[in-house]
Amino acid sequence: APVGGARTTSKGKNAYLVVPSYDALQCGDTFTFSGWMHLTAGRWGNPLSRKTSPNENSGWEMMQSGSSFSQFVALGRGGSGVTGVFNPGVDEAWAHFALVYSGSTVSVYGNGALLKSGTVKAVNDNGKPLYIGNTGLADNHFVKGAFDELRLMKGAASADWVQAEYDTVAQADFLAYGASGPAWMTSSLDISGVAVVARGDSFVDLSAMLHGLGENAQTATIQLAYGLDETSLVKTQTVWTAKETGPMTLRLDRLLPQRVYCVQAVAVNDLGKRAVSAPIRVMTAVSQDASGVGDLLAIRVDEVIADGALEKLTLTFPPAEEARDLYAAWGGQHGGATTNGWTHVEKLTTVESGCGTYEYTLRDDWGTDDNRVIRFFLDGTPRSCSSSVYWRDCSEPWLPELSLDGRGGDTLKVTGSLASFAGSSCTLKVLVGQTPEALDQVWTELEGSDLQAPGSFDLTLFSEDKSSSQYLAPGETYYVCVEATAGGSVSRSQVMQVTMAQADAIESATAEVTRRTVKFSGVLLGCGMGESATVSLWVGEENDEGSLKKVVEKGDVKGGKFELTHKFNDFERTYYWQLRAVSTSAGGTAVVTTRTDVATCHTLDTTTYTWTGAADSDWRKRENWSDNQNGDSYGYPQSSAATVIFSAGTKAQIVLRGEMSVGTLNL
Repeated sequence: APVGGARTTSKGKNAYLVVPSYDALQCGDTFTFSGWMHLTAGRWGNPLSRKTSPNENSGWEMMQSGSSFSQFVALGRGGSGVTGVFNPGVDEAWAHFALVYSGSTVSVYGNGALLKSGTVKAVNDNGKPLYIGNTGLADNHFVKGAFDELRLMKGAASADWVQAEYDTVAQADFLAYGASGPAWMTSSLDISGVAVVARGDSFVDLSAMLHGLGENAQTATIQLAYGLDETSLVKTQTVWTAKETGPMTLRLDRLLPQRVYCVQAVAVNDLGKRAVSAPIRVMTAVSQDASGVGDLLAIRVDEVIADGALEKLTLTFPPAEEARDLYAAWGGQHGGATTNGWTHVEKLTTVESGCGTYEYTLRDDWGTDDNRVIRFFLDGTPRSCSSSVYWRDCSEPWLPELSLDGRGGDTLKVTGSLASFAGSSCTLKVLVGQTPEALDQVWTELEGSDLQAPGSFDLTLFSEDKSSSQYLAPGETYYVCVEATAGGSVSRSQVMQVTMAQADAIESATAEVTRRTVKFSGVLLGCGMGESATVSLWVGEENDEGSLKKVVEKGDVKGGKFELTHKFNDFERTYYWQLRAVSTSAGGTAVVTTRTDVATCHTLDTTTYTWTGAADSDWRKRENWSDNQNGDSYGYPQSSAATVIFSAGTKAQIVLRGEMSVGTLNL
């Protein structure tokens, strides 16, 4: 082996390795798996697998694509994969391999060299273990050989990192001090996955994923840029300093209540490199009053929204002891707290001491590309400024927020809010596709899609026809947006991604034996499709899944730990068992069963038999014995036998007191 202590895999039960709690490692869709393998027979096989079949729409795996050693395929969700061709040899040498997953991109390396990169469906955590040397079914896709120095790490390793890992073992004289560093220091600077976690009147909590710090970078400063829309992200808050990759929770605060903001995460590493996430819209309250500009306090610095139909703004000034000049600044996307840097600065009036108001008439060119932001300033001591006021054309329907719920498996719930629109009504339709660029399935005339006033909406997408192009399949990933039409204007929400639910896995399956009674327990990861699942216990006397019989069932399991109890017929016997969970989609078009691996349990006889004796001292008579289990024993009294029998396999304690006439006694 490259270093020593290699583990072999081969054909047969338990002749493979398993990492049972893979999901707890939280690798997500960006990770690197590498190591050394020594294959001793060529055939179809799965060196690494988190799937039960190649086309399963979850997990990932590494598969030999033929009867030779020359092709290895790295699969994501679904059956598509990237094939790397190299020849590690048979019974000749150890070979180094590396799979680098980064979202929908995967790279396959052999002996330190990049073989091929390509795209797959981004992998996901599916609750299944990682099998090494076999598939998730532990069936005949075994690999005969050995593995050593296996390494799983978060982050996408660079080509230099993979080469260095290979060289450290392959080249005895390899000395490359500081060659690579951790994978997150050699991968590209990347931040994505911004989503709302919680919100209040003045803050929004967001989740985000940092996939890499950038090559040779040690830290990255995380900022949140925000504004009214994608063109006006003029304010920033520094919220985190990251030293490694992974998920983050970020808070954007000092916001106004009942306001909609466009937010983007920005990562700047210590080498000056910059990366941004896709922007999302968030709301600090349930509804949005677009015309509620009202009075602007001169000391406030948070955004408010000026409706496109609004013609005037009324400004209210805080008290002061001396006269001050009032300015308006606009042009570009500056948004600064002083008059410096704006394209246009105009003096409006001189404000006398004390409080005061000023009515400002919006310019005729208000809303053009160069005039989307305006701010008001008061000169003097101290200098103060208003909030930034953003222009928005209220004649277009505005969909600031959207959420998707695919927990029904075949049924998709689309909810959101329509902030404003022109005219007396607004019609919504939902566009769905399997890529963001091809939203080719159009859902119209949905219940609740005709709105007479701004507010929230709740739409349900379901097709019971599995052959229809609109059928939503459990486990599939779709991209969705809502299109709104009102007063001759059309606008769309942001495109969002949703993965439909499928049956959830059972993990941590155990059997607790008490004589003939066994308590089986497991953890159902969610409730699959619909509101709940049905779990059941299947047992048998042979290691054959098809011969197992259902003996107990429990319905309405909503996820989490469950227990099933069964009393077997015989003592001191090995039985085979399996837990199953049946999940039915909300629309009833799909019924999916998930199963644990077949396992064994062995019943026990813990009886104490005591010889009580009698005048005839005949050991064969029942009245000369007693036991501490009220007759529920493997040996005596054996109700089917005419005399006392201690059957072969009896492991209980026998206490002899007094004389016994045994004749012939085999114990």
